[in-house]
Amino acid sequence: MRIALYSMLALACLSLSAGSVFAQILKTAAARQEAEIRQMLEELRRPPAGVPRAHIAEMLGECGEPAVPLLLQTIDDSEEMIAQYAFVALSRMQENAHAAIPRLTEIARDESHPFRRDAVATIALIGPRDAEVGNLLNELLVNDAKGDLALSVLHSYPVLRLQWKQVFVSALRHSQRSVRSEALMLLGEMETTAAPMADPVMASCDGQDYELTEAACRALTRMGVDAQPALIRLSESESVDVRHQALAALSRSRPVTSEAAARFKQAAADADAATRSWAARGLAPVIHLPEARQVLLKLTSDEDADVRWQAVRAIRQATFRLPEVASAMREAMSDVHPSVRLEAAVAYWQATGEVDQPSRVLEELVATQSNSVGRASTAALERMGR
Repeated sequence: MRIALYSMLALACLSLSAGSVFAQILKTAAARQEAEIRQMLEELRRPPAGVPRAHIAEMLGECGEPAVPLLLQTIDDSEEMIAQYAFVALSRMQENAHAAIPRLTEIARDESHPFRRDAVATIALIGPRDAEVGNLLNELLVNDAKGDLALSVLHSYPVLRLQWKQVFVSALRHSQRSVRSEALMLLGEMETTAAPMADPVMASCDGQDYELTEAACRALTRMGVDAQPALIRLSESESVDVRHQALAALSRSRPVTSEAAARFKQAAADADAATRSWAARGLAPVIHLPEARQVLLKLTSDEDADVRWQAVRAIRQATFRLPEVASAMREAMSDVHPSVRLEAAVAYWQATGEVDQPSRVLEELVATQSNSVGRASTAALERMGR
C-alpha cells in the first residue's frame, strides 16, 4: 500500500513537472511570436529594400489575435501612413481582431481623432456577421451630427451581413442632406432593394429638393412593383419637376399595376405637357387595355409635339394589330413633325397591313431628312419590302 502511495506521489510530481514544462513552452512560444510581431512592426516603419509595406501588413494580419494589442499601440503612436497599414492588418484578421473593437470604437467616437473613418471601416470588416457590430455602426451613424462619420458607416454596407437595412434607414432619416443623398444614391445603384425601404426613402425627401427626389425615384424603381404606391404618391406632387421624376420612374417599373395605369390615365389630362408625355410613355406597356388605347388615341392629337410622338410611338410598339387606330394614324401621318409622321406611318402599316400610303410618307422622309428620322425611315421601308 505504501508503494502505491509513493507511485501516486511520483506520478503527481511528474504531471506537475510536465505541466510546468508545457507552460514554459507556451510562454517561450508566445514570447517568440511577440518578438516576431515587434520585428515586423519595426519593418513596417522601416521596410527592408524591395519589401512593400502592404506585404508586411498582410503578414501582420496573419498573426491573428496576439498582434492586436501591438497594432493598436502602433495606431496610437505612429505617423499617419504607418497607422493606416496597422488598420489594414487588423482588417485582414477579420473576426480574429474582435478584441480591437473597444479601442476602435473609442477612436470612432473621438471627433478630433484623425483615423475615425479608418476605425469605422475596420470595425465593419472585423464583425460583418456580428449583430452587435451592426448595432454599434448604426449608433455611430445616428449620433454623428456632422455627417462625415455617417458617410463612412454607410459605405461599409457591402460587408455587413446583418443590420445593413437598419443602417440605411438611419441614414435616410439623418439630419444632414449629404447623408440622405448618399444613401439614396447607393440604393439606386443596387440590383434589387427590399420593398420595406420604400417608406424611409419617401421620408428622406420633402418633394421640393429636385436632386433628392430624383435619387429617391431611382431608388424606388429598384424596389420593383411594391414601391409603385410610393411613386404614385410622389407623382401627385404640386411640383412639376417632382411629378416628372416620379412618372419617369413609374414608367420604368414593371409590371404596370392597375393603380399605376390609373395614375397614367389621370396624368394624361394634366395641364403640363411633359407630364402628359410621361403618361403616354407609361401607358405603352398596357396598350392591350381598351381604356389605355382610348387615352393614347386622344393624345395623338395633343397640342404638344412630344406628347403626340410619345402617344403614336406607344401605339406603334404594340405587338398585335389594332385596326381601330387606323384613322388616328392616318391623320398623324400628316403631322408637321417628321418624327411623328415616321412613327405614324409604321403604326398604320402594322395596324392595317396597307403599304402604299405609309411607304409614300416614309419615302418623303428619306428624301428630306438626313438625320436619324431619315435613317429610320429607310429601315422601315426595308421591313415593308420597299
